[in-house]
Amino acid sequence: MESKFNRREFIELVGVGSAGLSFSPLLLSSCESNDPSMPFGVWKEMIAALEQSPDHLLGRKKALVAAKDPKAMVEFVRDSLQMIPEIGQFLHQANRMSMYGTEVALRCGLATPREKAEILKDMLTEAGFEARVVLEATEITEEDVKNIVFRTNRAEFAPPISKKQLKKWKKLLGANNGSGSAHEISELDEKCTSLADNLISQLTDKNVSSIKPNSFRFHKNEVPSVVYVQGGVEHYAHVFDPEVAVGQLHPSNKDKKFKNAPKLSEVREEDIKISLTYRTAIDFWEEKELLSGTWKLSDLMGSTMQILFMKNMDFTQQATKSISDISTFTPCFAYQKFDKDLSFMEERSLVGKPITLEGKEILKNVVVKEESGKLGDVSQVETFEVKATAMAFPKVKLELYPKDRSGTIVEGLSAANFKITDNGKAVTGWLEQNVFSPKIMLLYDTSLSMPSEYRGEGAKEFAASLEAMVKEMYPHAMVISKATTSNIYTSLLKAKQSSSDLILYATDGHNDDQFQAEYKDVYETGPPAILLNVFNVDTFYKHLRENFDFNEIPADDQEKTKEKIRNIIGDMTFPPYVLTYHSFEEATEHRINVSIKEKELSDKATLKFPEQNDLYLGERIIGLYVEMSWRSTKIKRTLAGWDNYLDVNRFTPSRKYIDDVHEMMLGGGLLAFEREAPTLSVRLTEYLKSMISNEDWFMAQQQNDTKKAVEALEKGSLGYPPLLLTMMQPLSNHATEQSVTYPTQFRSCLLRMKPGYYEDKTKILFDYLPTAKYASVTRKGTKRENLYETIKKTAQFAFLEEAVFDESAVKQLQGHELVCLHNVRNNPEYHYHILKQKDKVFQHRIFRENQLSFFDKEMNVSSYYEIDRNTGELRGILPDGSGGGSSSTAEQLLALKNVIDEYKKVLAGVQLMMMIPGAATSAAPIVALYSMTLVKLYAFATEAIIVMNPDKLEGQVNMALKELACNVYKSIIMTFIGKMGAGKAQGVITGMDGLENLINMMGDDEFSFLPCPSA
Repeated sequence: MESKFNRREFIELVGVGSAGLSFSPLLLSSCESNDPSMPFGVWKEMIAALEQSPDHLLGRKKALVAAKDPKAMVEFVRDSLQMIPEIGQFLHQANRMSMYGTEVALRCGLATPREKAEILKDMLTEAGFEARVVLEATEITEEDVKNIVFRTNRAEFAPPISKKQLKKWKKLLGANNGSGSAHEISELDEKCTSLADNLISQLTDKNVSSIKPNSFRFHKNEVPSVVYVQGGVEHYAHVFDPEVAVGQLHPSNKDKKFKNAPKLSEVREEDIKISLTYRTAIDFWEEKELLSGTWKLSDLMGSTMQILFMKNMDFTQQATKSISDISTFTPCFAYQKFDKDLSFMEERSLVGKPITLEGKEILKNVVVKEESGKLGDVSQVETFEVKATAMAFPKVKLELYPKDRSGTIVEGLSAANFKITDNGKAVTGWLEQNVFSPKIMLLYDTSLSMPSEYRGEGAKEFAASLEAMVKEMYPHAMVISKATTSNIYTSLLKAKQSSSDLILYATDGHNDDQFQAEYKDVYETGPPAILLNVFNVDTFYKHLRENFDFNEIPADDQEKTKEKIRNIIGDMTFPPYVLTYHSFEEATEHRINVSIKEKELSDKATLKFPEQNDLYLGERIIGLYVEMSWRSTKIKRTLAGWDNYLDVNRFTPSRKYIDDVHEMMLGGGLLAFEREAPTLSVRLTEYLKSMISNEDWFMAQQQNDTKKAVEALEKGSLGYPPLLLTMMQPLSNHATEQSVTYPTQFRSCLLRMKPGYYEDKTKILFDYLPTAKYASVTRKGTKRENLYETIKKTAQFAFLEEAVFDESAVKQLQGHELVCLHNVRNNPEYHYHILKQKDKVFQHRIFRENQLSFFDKEMNVSSYYEIDRNTGELRGILPDGSGGGSSSTAEQLLALKNVIDEYKKVLAGVQLMMMIPGAATSAAPIVALYSMTLVKLYAFATEAIIVMNPDKLEGQVNMALKELACNVYKSIIMTFIGKMGAGKAQGVITGMDGLENLINMMGDDEFSFLPCPSA
């Protein structure tokens, strides 16, 4: 008999050459075979084996139905699914209750008594047998029911893989045991128990009043069972009590009484709204939407939703352009579910409108001519002028004025007519405007000292009439109205950093802030400002003139005021063409040359960005947010930048906010959803499927068919971040002889990746969202006992975070004395004035939210623990409010390297814990079928300036493809919160050693599928 193997060895093997593919199109495998299709064949064989593992319930169901063996089906359902009772009501509704639904129950291995019976009935029916669910009349006692419920009844991970097969795969994949690891958290039970003991000892009966006790209600006369017909004879299938033999009803049902079961209750459905929003420095008080959609909860279960900021570059551009050329982004929600087809996923994916770093739509002021439209005649251009303006770093704005012999603007030209260099380097620009479309910003003071015609409805009416007047002059003009306080200098400073052509400020001159001389250059170089003196008196205006020069209009008569504004606008010159680009050389002088390609005409400009400061943020996005909501529940997270909740909407300008947002848009995020996490074999199967989805592009590349490979890349692929294998694993020991613990709602998490660009490190951030609502039913059934078990078991996730991440609540709170908020909130040492001197987390989150929180007594550490007062679920909370952890790696993107090469390095640095969705080394997800088409349309409409040598293009793209298929460090690290054990099955993978061996074979930086082109 062959030697036995355990789980670790197999899992390590799954990952050989696979790590990158879980979130990018990097085929990182190695082999002795010369057949490039080899790893895909091995991975398909692995999936076939995984589907035969006892814990792959969906695969086992499929096989048993095909075998048409009723006895095996009954044993499978009876012994492989863990029974879960209802919180508080125990088995009161066992006759009809469905909690997760049968498909989800098979995915995670948890089912109600009625769901178990339904699963068996469906299997028998699918196999061709007549079957129905019935309710047995039994004499099962309360103690017997407790013994049935409070027991472990879950299938083990044991795929039928022999030592010989494992060796063969290992040889084919060229794997060694030097990369990757798998380990269990040591002394986990002791750690969880110690923490739970500490926390619950501080809770009073009042604190636990919302926890549900058990009623132990059970209708012994309505126990779900199945009756089926085989060979014309009725047979019984009891799946409630695992001690009952196949073919028998319960022994206490001596008269064999049963009745037909009522209709199965429906699983509670929800409409889940997910929205992506942002705030800008100039309008920090207003949150604007980038993207939102609503999904059925049932569709989200077992799915992921990538939060993408597509770079508006196709693969060819990514192979030839640098990071600094990425100036626009398309926000997307990319939906993925492994058991659904392409059309299903497409329908549930969303693509937003392309935006700049200011959140502005890139086509807002671009008029696209119809095919029959007459293009401008570049031969008519006789003179050419350029005006260059340094906007908030890194944006450069170019105003172009091509004129004919008479001095008239030559209209109808395209961006392709112009060539731009910055310090000798050709740059990629976006055409933001190709028609006369002046941007007028109207500011109006909302203080009560203002006259009524400029306050409230009066201000709105004035703004509307002003906009109508301006649009008569320029149909494509924009008039933006913004209310201000009496902080005139601050309001003007922000407006001066905008892309407006003219600022109008209606104010009485009352001023509440101070002029800051260090920003005098901004006041003087920004767009011209005209103050509308609403009382036409000089009382306060003379003080403003002491600090800076401005134009003024008497504005006590609105009709006369508008006429004067009309005359001023009529005398102004507005640019017909506006191009913008990014330049990441902040400290140097920029010598810009713009020429007209078809003529020997050019103009030069010189500029330098203002000195770096926290106030000069322009109109940049300062905060990105994602919110998930349903019914009365709202869960919001700051993806990057300014946390307006923690700051209670008091914004202090800082450069770090816009830098953080920019890094987030160069990276991306992902939401994952489950009822309870799927079993190990299911998770590994989906992981392998994500790698196999890259087969088409890779095989085309191996055949040197670059065009076909790029087309396959742009069609998209599946993704499975390896970190989810660890972080979204099921609760360990959720069922014992004393309790059962499970999520009463649904599990979800947020995974974020921010590549270092301004920072010298790349960050991975993980967040357990508070949606699971884990709760317990215990044998004792008291509120305190139920609470204690939930705290103790869900503490596993806090210690899992500690084991995986550099930063976690457990690590930060270790060694600090914890106190419960409800016991100390009225103590003098936690007075409001003292809280103000501490980290704002204490005042604005812990004390403000008033939850069952446990924090450092001395308030030196701002992480804390929080217990759900209704369920007892424990979460470790970091200072940013996330329930998870974070890690960093010393990897940084460079502005001058090509996009693919740079992202490849960062992916290596983070050891493939996260995908970079929509970026260079990421095969576009399903949503890219829309996105790539949009990219081409936008490029056509704006005629983006792309400077590249067509003779070298094919070679560059082919080289990039080879790089994608080559050397990047590969490592899968899996941490387990459950006892894996050695197992007793012979000739199959069981236990921890085999698991570790398998993980070792998931990653290896010594080999590549083909010689690395950069080697």
